[in-house]
Amino acid sequence: MGTTTSVCPEEPLGVGTARPVAVGAIIGIYDAVSVVVSLLPVDFDRLWVLALSGHLKFASLTFTPPKFRSALLVNMSFSSEREE
Repeated sequence: MGTTTSVCPEEPLGVGTARPVAVGAIIGIYDAVSVVVSLLPVDFDRLWVLALSGHLKFASLTFTPPKFRSALLVNMSFSSEREE
């Protein structure tokens, strides 16, 4: 199973009505997990530089239990090293 992540810059970021407060959403769980995330432009640029330079190696996602093949993404991190 693979993961498809869509990250887009958005300003200003707003807090919606969903609880727990989510930073993104899993919009599909089929052959791959499809994730959509909005970031502030400065954070998007930092992530883009990591990816373009080949240093983006790992992504960690924490989400609510899936319901109807979707879930809320409550935490995420991207890094060049595995998190413990």
